[in-house]
Amino acid sequence: MFQKDILVAVDCSTWRDPSKPVPSSLVGISGYNTFNLVEVLLNISFATRHPTRTGMSVNDYWAFLRYINCFEDSKDFKLNKDWKDVDAHQKTILSDDFGMGFALYYLTKKMNLLTFVDTTYFLRHLPSLSTRHKSKNGPSKSPDFILMDEFYNIHLLECKGTQHSLNTLTKQMNNGIPQKRNINDPFGIIDEKLVTGLFIPNFNSSNAATFRIIDPEFALDFSKVSKKEIIALSLQGQMAKELHLFGLNYLANKVANSVDLNEIRINEVIEAISSQDNVSYQQEGASKMSIFWEVQYNLSFLRKYDNKNIKTLYDLIEWMRESSNIKPSMLSQETDKGAIFESPFGLTISAERQM
Repeated sequence: MFQKDILVAVDCSTWRDPSKPVPSSLVGISGYNTFNLVEVLLNISFATRHPTRTGMSVNDYWAFLRYINCFEDSKDFKLNKDWKDVDAHQKTILSDDFGMGFALYYLTKKMNLLTFVDTTYFLRHLPSLSTRHKSKNGPSKSPDFILMDEFYNIHLLECKGTQHSLNTLTKQMNNGIPQKRNINDPFGIIDEKLVTGLFIPNFNSSNAATFRIIDPEFALDFSKVSKKEIIALSLQGQMAKELHLFGLNYLANKVANSVDLNEIRINEVIEAISSQDNVSYQQEGASKMSIFWEVQYNLSFLRKYDNKNIKTLYDLIEWMRESSNIKPSMLSQETDKGAIFESPFGLTISAERQM
């Protein structure tokens, strides 16, 4: 059974600034929600894909290969009995992967996200963003992701995940709430700052799976960057992630590492995508059921703007940023037999149950 229940809890008390109340998209959502497990697995594949390939990446579709048979065959979002014997390191990886993937899944639906890009990617291109307090964990670390919604608002996100207990999750999330303000944002570039935490109980736990959202503080310095730069890098990183997931690693790295997108022509991207075969995989699952997933690329968006005297990726990103009528967003939704994930430039990942 892929329909699962989870308790969503937004801690409104952590929004301490009267001028920045709880965002309307997160008001009134606390309570039990039902989600599709396959849909979340699709989101994990995108959330865990960095814009640059370093040679150390595991298979981009690890979520399907590893996690599809790890859960109880009921509406309870709990790990099954077999999972208790898995190595502790693998359990940690599952917690981290689902912490990121569920955050992307849920926030895309509530905030209409357009991009979901790793903060380390921004730090590489904009060194002045670097954290003023050098810490890899604890209250002074930088967030995991910089998000952008369909209205080009910029948000920061840190993701947590655990299988231990709700108390462990609370401790993890409280690390993102320091006693003093660490973010430096004199130009008001950042709209929302979020920490999300996911608790996935074991089969014999009396607790329900829980997804929490709080308002933290982070250690990033936006005093020497512009919102224009953040928007451009968000779109650049998003496209690179899409191209990697479609198997075009060389072109993806070229896009991700470029300091001048005028050097990358849209027709070059279209030609590379057109010559690439779709990626598909059929995985045998439990109870005589298998999952068929396929990665495709819809070129209609790129072809549409290639005919508007927009010749390079720089032209496209600038036109998207300046044109208020262009508001594509990521789409994640359940289908009759599975789920589908669509990214704004054209990447489509679908999964279908087959008996």
